[in-house]
Amino acid sequence: MLAQSVRRFRDAGIHGGFFVGLQVLGIIADILMFSGITGIACVLSEIAGIAVFVITLLPTKNPPINDPII
Repeated sequence: MLAQSVRRFRDAGIHGGFFVGLQVLGIIADILMFSGITGIACVLSEIAGIAVFVITLLPTKNPPINDPII
């Protein structure tokens, strides 16, 4: 799943650092959830989840060329 997500970000033209940042945001949300700060954790988790969802829906920047091999 990790490799597919990284590949999808790369195909959409999004820098890999943005993917790492969203993963760190999710980890911070998990830490806050376990420490009892659920309100902020839910907001951070929703932001990261929606951002990843939107990026997975973006079209590929460099679509493959469908040239027949002669």
